[in-house]
Amino acid sequence: MLAFIQTIPLYLFSLVYLEIALTFLPVADRPGLLVCYRRVQWGIAIVALPEVYFNLFSSAWQTDWHDTQRNLIRVLIILATYLTIAYTVYVTLRKTDVLARFFVVATLGLLISELLGILVIV
Repeated sequence: MLAFIQTIPLYLFSLVYLEIALTFLPVADRPGLLVCYRRVQWGIAIVALPEVYFNLFSSAWQTDWHDTQRNLIRVLIILATYLTIAYTVYVTLRKTDVLARFFVVATLGLLISELLGILVIV
């Protein structure tokens, strides 16, 4: 249960975060960007399925291999999520939508707080 709790929220939070970004950022005028978001979301969901299997139906989550694999996938998902958001921010900075700018500032706040949290832990 512990491995499941440590692993699955990252996937769920990334999926929800990308959906919130689609809600607040003006991507309707860029259909390619919407397709990119959906592909990243599907990729995250597909990667989460083996984790659910490993954590619920096997003992593979107790091995060092699984911990290494889980950390690698975490880094890849975080990179995919933030690169997608970063590209959207780059596209959005030219717009004057107040809600989009608020989302960009909130995203930067999240990134800064995560970096500070990592520094405190290290």
